[in-house]
Order: sequence, then C-alpha cells, then structure tokens
Amino acid sequence: MKIELKNLKINLAFSEETTQFKADLYIDGVKVGYASNDGQGGCTFYNPNSADTTLLVSKAEAYCKALPPTICTYGDKEYSFPMNLEYFINEIVEKECQKKETAKHLKKLQNNMLKGVCIGTPERYSVITWKGHTIASIKATPVGLMTLNVKVKQLIKQGETILNTNLN
Repeated sequence: MKIELKNLKINLAFSEETTQFKADLYIDGVKVGYASNDGQGGCTFYNPNSADTTLLVSKAEAYCKALPPTICTYGDKEYSFPMNLEYFINEIVEKECQKKETAKHLKKLQNNMLKGVCIGTPERYSVITWKGHTIASIKATPVGLMTLNVKVKQLIKQGETILNTNLN
C-alpha cells in the first residue's frame, strides 16, 4: 500500500510541541482527504473527503496497524510504539523536515567552502578563513596558493578532515 502526502506545507516557525503542517493525503494514488497538525502538541488529524474514500482510509489504517512497531531509545531505555496511520503520517512529515534541514545545512557548507577551509565532519565543522580573502582570491596568486597548501598540509598532519571540494 502506498501512503503519500502531497502539497505538504510545513511551518516550523509556529511549531511548538509537534510539527505544524497541512497536506493532501493520498492512498494508492487516490486523493482520499487531508492531514494536518496544529503544532501545539496535539494529534495529527486525517479525514476522508468523501464516503467513497472512507474505505481506502480504513484499509490504510489496517495496513499501518500490521506494520512493526517503532523502537525509540531514550537514555538507556528502549520504547516501543505501535504503528498506526497517524504515526505513519508523522514519520513522512519528519522525514521531509529532515530532508529540508540536510539540504539547508549542505548549502551552508558549500557557501562556507567558498570563504575558507572547512574542517571536521559535514554535520559539525569549523571554517578557517583569511580576513578579506576567499578561497578563490587566495588561489589567484602564487603566494596565496602556497599559503593555502601549507595550511592544508598542516591541518592534515594534525589529523583534521578537510571538507572542501574546491581546493584543487
């Protein structure tokens, strides 16, 4: 069974306890209704848009209940949450949020690579810059290129991971 959210609008600015969103709910390619959460810690709501789609929603609910539970670790304990359509919808929303955050983070990393040498991991890094210069302006002169090469070799020798893809 294919359960999708289309026309998904997420508003993290007004999300308090849960993620605020509105979306069209599709099951097996058929628009069956709407799904939403007001972002204030309450339930995610989904409603069929007609009597004809109620049966599809019921089948999706049964399908989700048959899926394995979600296991979450908090501290040293594991918690098991039974799957249902509401939780399934929330997981779709959270995956989309994560995808957008990752894209935003990678774009910021790409911009920082233009400014200086990025070291660390893609998730957590620092930027070494030269005041008044970008990587392009440093590479434009022989002295700058030599300075950059010396710095990169020094960082590698210290065990740092260079993230830049624009140093060649």
